[in-house]
Amino acid sequence: MRTFPALAILFSTFLLLSSCDADGGSNTGPAPSASGVTITDTGNESAGSDIEVFYRRPIPETGVSAYRIFVVKESAATAFELSTANGLSADRYMEVPITSSTTVSLSASSRDTDGDLIQDGVAYVAAVLSVADGSGADQNSLSSFSDSQTLTQAVYVGTLTGSISIGSGGMEVDSEGRIYAADFGMTLNGGGTTVRRITPSGEVSTFATGLNGASGNAFDSAGNLMQSNITGGFISRISPSGVPTTFVTSGIAGPVGIAIDDSDNLYIANCGGAGTIQFVTNTGASSVFSSDPLLNGNCPNGIALASDGNLYVALFNNGNVIRVAPDGTASVFANVSGGNNGHITFANGVLYLVDRGGNRIYQITLDGSVTLLAGSGQRGHANGGPTEASFSLPNDLAVSPDGSLIYVNEVSPTTGTNIGPTIIRVIKLPKD
Repeated sequence: MRTFPALAILFSTFLLLSSCDADGGSNTGPAPSASGVTITDTGNESAGSDIEVFYRRPIPETGVSAYRIFVVKESAATAFELSTANGLSADRYMEVPITSSTTVSLSASSRDTDGDLIQDGVAYVAAVLSVADGSGADQNSLSSFSDSQTLTQAVYVGTLTGSISIGSGGMEVDSEGRIYAADFGMTLNGGGTTVRRITPSGEVSTFATGLNGASGNAFDSAGNLMQSNITGGFISRISPSGVPTTFVTSGIAGPVGIAIDDSDNLYIANCGGAGTIQFVTNTGASSVFSSDPLLNGNCPNGIALASDGNLYVALFNNGNVIRVAPDGTASVFANVSGGNNGHITFANGVLYLVDRGGNRIYQITLDGSVTLLAGSGQRGHANGGPTEASFSLPNDLAVSPDGSLIYVNEVSPTTGTNIGPTIIRVIKLPKD
């Protein structure tokens, strides 16, 4: 029996062409939809920059060329359909490539689907459009809506950086908003040698080296970073260009926190030795400021000089905050339940305290009223509101120049006693 291979090939080609549409394109259908869309209020700018949208890519992602993020007033959501999304101009959504992160932060100029600037007091939902690539898919598809989110002024805890290869020592912010994180060492034995500089957007670089257990720090009026070296037992003065020199050794024993007055005199929390507060003039002359029994043996750790002229000292060995008067006398000012304090700072007219053992951050007024600022008490790295967020052995905190952000350094591991690597978190405060 004879065969006709050429005819068989022609017949197969006819069948293939018959499966295509009239204009020769493949009738492939809609692109796969994104899922798991969430919308979160992450700031206090009363604008689109407060909003973070998360979504899950479809698996497989074949046929998708890009995604479009829509923020829709909840009151308009029932009328918002695929045809509506397809017809909107580019100023009413954010388009992101398929290679981008699925966590998307909007901008202050972002608008909702009605063309209005995003603002406080309005309930929004989010949806994500999968844009068809024209070959794997020829129709766009729209995800389900997220839950509703109304922008409000509230405390929110986020994450600024990933793990940085330093131990969590002291931390300070300069006049330009850059963060300086000292390397204590990966364990409480100290030995860390560097200070890292972090931009407000989270870019990390090395600022200074040659230290020995870099713990607490503070800027003087000339822009020098005064840096404690807990392992080395001295205070370094680091120039604005990152060059360290030894400033004082006399009377310094296991130094941690540093507070600086308007004349650039230093108050040093000596965790080592008997446990004292050392006064060092701007020329380097050193003397004991307070050796009160409340400090002795309790590892004075953080120290802050408040507007009332008193020093406030956070103890590492218990949960007490000690108020030290200008004459050096001390009294118990406040207590938190974690039993192991990190650092303390004064800003916005109040004290902010790290409850290291309790994985929480507290706000304390100068009349001694203690309130929780953030932290569930569980050890972890969860972002969220005051009682949703979690910290992992937080240590120090520093406030942005405008007072709207508090940066907190914490330990990357969520178990064990090592104090590195370090992650920088950010607490966004409500506007007045």
